[in-house]
Amino acid sequence: MKIAVIIGATGLIGTELVRALSYSQHYDKIFVIVRRSVEFTDKNIEPLVLDFENLEQQKFPAGADYFCALGTTIKQAGSQEAFRKVDHDYVVSFAKIAKKCEANSFHMVSAMGASQVSTNFYSRVKGETEKDVLGLGLKKIRIYQPSLLIGTRDNLGQPSRLGEEIVTAVYNNAKFLFKGFMKKYEPITAEKVALAMAKNAISDSAKDKMIVSNKEMH
Repeated sequence: MKIAVIIGATGLIGTELVRALSYSQHYDKIFVIVRRSVEFTDKNIEPLVLDFENLEQQKFPAGADYFCALGTTIKQAGSQEAFRKVDHDYVVSFAKIAKKCEANSFHMVSAMGASQVSTNFYSRVKGETEKDVLGLGLKKIRIYQPSLLIGTRDNLGQPSRLGEEIVTAVYNNAKFLFKGFMKKYEPITAEKVALAMAKNAISDSAKDKMIVSNKEMH
């Protein structure tokens, strides 16, 4: 029985990921971890309302594929501390569940430029998260590093992000700029990131670690 476990499923990438995994028909059961009750039409999707502060107490069947699409902004979180709790602490806690439950693979969304030595707070937290997850010794880890995301949050009940709106508007009118060296910085849709995650999980490569660049997801 093929099982997927997803956290961050109500966000921009997470919503697309649930759809991609469901449409693939590769999984017999998809557990979706949420903070509040959410309904799904697919009978194979089972939402689990859990306390994110106690994630490590949870247990799932061995051999599942784990997907983490958690992510916020400092503005949305309210402070740097609150941002770090979501983008680092919850992600690492979820990875520890995967380790405890002998996950077949662990897929997490990070960001282009992630580095634990970065002077930029956002990039530094992303880099520290990558380091701490990699340090757990999971069987297979796939880290996705998208550039700026393109998409709309209107249907997700989330506030729009001004940066994303500006990037989308500029990109739609200046795609010709992202050629050659600039290609690796090209903004990317949430759908493409989600499809890359689903494809890598289903193909089930034997590699123990993969860093998937923005360019590779396009």
